[in-house]
Amino acid sequence: MTALILPAGNRGPLKRYLTCVTLSCMKEPNAPRHPQQAGRRRFLGMAAAGLTAGLAAKPAAALCGLYPPVETLQFRAERDGRNVGALRFAFFREEGGLLALSESELVLGPRQHFRQRVEEVWLDGWLVGLAADTWEEGAHYRLRAERLSGGSQESPHGGGLAGQAGDLRFNVSGYVIPTTFWHRDTPFAEALLSVVDGLTKVVQARPLPEEVLTLGGRPVPAQGWQVRGEWSCLLWYDSDCTLMQVALPDARGTSVILRREV
Repeated sequence: MTALILPAGNRGPLKRYLTCVTLSCMKEPNAPRHPQQAGRRRFLGMAAAGLTAGLAAKPAAALCGLYPPVETLQFRAERDGRNVGALRFAFFREEGGLLALSESELVLGPRQHFRQRVEEVWLDGWLVGLAADTWEEGAHYRLRAERLSGGSQESPHGGGLAGQAGDLRFNVSGYVIPTTFWHRDTPFAEALLSVVDGLTKVVQARPLPEEVLTLGGRPVPAQGWQVRGEWSCLLWYDSDCTLMQVALPDARGTSVILRREV
């Protein structure tokens, strides 16, 4: 995997990244476009064309900082004790905003190769720009979205998040959390926005007993969450709400474990 690289001119306000991020200033690789997804086009039971859906209101109970207290996060992916890939995050803060970049790569078999790059732009705690490219078994899934003008005086960035994933156009209103694991409010969301296909995933999370993870040979107390529904995983965060570990079920019934390298 290549290292995460901030777009050129990283000293200016994050707002100026929005057009580049959502419209993708990156060169597109020679890969197949998003395959037809007609059978899966649902958005909380509404038609895909011209749809508008609302996600849960912004949770007010989170006790941690608005954004992660670290600049980078790196995870090693394992299945059955074998190294099968990695996940990396880089966070850049400026003027109340955050640019979150993530790259992941998993090799689960001869024809099971997953690679993803996601760019998120956050302002005042609201997701205002999203770009994601996912490559899986030869298919390329491309998503671009940006926050529309609107909202209220209390929530100036609260207009709908409009975008496109393949042939699907979407407009999601409210507080939007994407399926990128790291955000502190992921366990509190009633629905999450998939960064692969642009569909909202109805979910419900329940807390697990607090436990002590062993990461990098040292103990790390963490709170676990079991997320179920249209998107399933196990997530663990430390006392600062920093992501520490992820467990992803696979087709074999086993789990891919992403452990933070500390």
